[in-house]
Amino acid sequence: MKPPIWQVYDWLQTESAYPHGPMPAATVHIDTAVRHGLRDHVADVHEVLLVGPSTRHEYDKLRAVFPLARFTLLTCFAAELPGLADTGEVVLGDMHDTPFKSDSFDLVFSSNVLEHAFSPYGALLELRRVLKLGGRIYSVIPTFETDGGGNTPWHLHCMSEMQWFSLLHKAGFGAASSTRVREDSVAGAEYYHITAHAVEPAWPQHAEALRRLRELKG
Repeated sequence: MKPPIWQVYDWLQTESAYPHGPMPAATVHIDTAVRHGLRDHVADVHEVLLVGPSTRHEYDKLRAVFPLARFTLLTCFAAELPGLADTGEVVLGDMHDTPFKSDSFDLVFSSNVLEHAFSPYGALLELRRVLKLGGRIYSVIPTFETDGGGNTPWHLHCMSEMQWFSLLHKAGFGAASSTRVREDSVAGAEYYHITAHAVEPAWPQHAEALRRLRELKG
């Protein structure tokens, strides 16, 4: 992404959205995620990428689920960095264009992040690149269908479950499943808890896009 374009987008999602600094995110999402299968295959999770943590309490919650895993935290908001001190490896960067090597992680977790993506397909393809084959993505995304839902100036993509599934399929994720959860502690909002496994893209065009990304980024 060209720097001038990114700077406009970055302002919308950071200073504009959080003028007083990062806001605490609801940790209940991780508790709910555990009830819906986040801990499945816990023995296979050694490297975790946490995308878009707000403050360290999200890391602390996830760390309790995977106590033996090594954590990498990715945020695009510099104001979040002090609150993430003394966690895992913390990287200031863009989920559309990460600095990580291909096939680095067993699990990618994001909560209230993908609806902010400038390009959801681009972000998902990049997250697929850094996941090991068979690794998992687990994402919590607002449904945009309740009064407390996701229709805000900062949520760029108000998509349905099937639209997310379609993008996951194109980006190289299989066996996608979703649970719709009402979070009464978050203004009665409803969220999709979506999980999928990293596979090779079924369509040759998307397989070639993933191959080229791997070739470019290692």
